[in-house]
Amino acid sequence: MSQVAERLRQAREAAGYTSAAAFARAMGMLDATYRHHENGQRTPGPEQIRDYAKKLNVPYLWLLTGESNPKELGPVQTQIHHAPIISWVEAGQWTASDTMPAGSGDVVIVSHMRSTVFALRVHGNSMDRIAPEESVIVVDYGDRDLIDGRYYVFRLSNGGEATFKRYRANPTRLEPDSTHPHETIFPDETVEVIGRVIQVIKEI
Repeated sequence: MSQVAERLRQAREAAGYTSAAAFARAMGMLDATYRHHENGQRTPGPEQIRDYAKKLNVPYLWLLTGESNPKELGPVQTQIHHAPIISWVEAGQWTASDTMPAGSGDVVIVSHMRSTVFALRVHGNSMDRIAPEESVIVVDYGDRDLIDGRYYVFRLSNGGEATFKRYRANPTRLEPDSTHPHETIFPDETVEVIGRVIQVIKEI
């Protein structure tokens, strides 16, 4: 195991994530991708390490190099933010979704240091491997850079129709992640990235 991988494991456990899978879900990324980083099979890039450091509330330089070592890794006191549930999004084909009335008061609690977030309730089962129907996804509208394999909310530029999908490149396509058969979307018009899905909140 690499030193980065070992520090990542230590920080993840200290932050209260009891499994790699739980932390991967909180990051809104593929379980296998995170596991490769934590077991040392692949080394995450500097930007990915920065994202991990923010989520785990540890110094970026320590996670990257081992310098600026925290005196003691213990339970992390994370800042608690509230994300408003502003609407719903279809986990399926393009569908118009109306914004909830202002002041509806529905919020979810998210534990991270990002302020550019809102939440959407999921309708449909085309993403049920990661976000079952009626679960809530937290979207960071400050993170719109497309990365192959990550999850985003997209909207057609010429209308209000939106969808929640996994982005894949070469060729560009928006894939379902479901236990049910659903078609992959190959956009034939301009698509706007609303934001990256960074957290899924669901009942167990």
